[in-house]
Amino acid sequence: MAAAAVKGDWPREHWEQLLRSLTAYADAGTELMIAQLLLRWPQDNFDKIAVAASSWLHGHAKTLPDGLLWLLWDRVADATLVESAGVDDA
Repeated sequence: MAAAAVKGDWPREHWEQLLRSLTAYADAGTELMIAQLLLRWPQDNFDKIAVAASSWLHGHAKTLPDGLLWLLWDRVADATLVESAGVDDA
């Protein structure tokens, strides 16, 4: 999926499966790579993956570097607050 992301392809369904998977990663660098890719996810549709990203972050909060963890939490919060604001305005 990293190669697809470089090409601008962010298949939401595959990402949701990855983020919700409870399978342990074979490579220790996978968790860091996923976090970095989530930060690069296009802003205009991050809200579509924000719930799965939040779930994944909750499960990896103790193992991610603090700086990266808080950047991702901010990204999730921004995406979900924008969506919530739109609902309240209706």
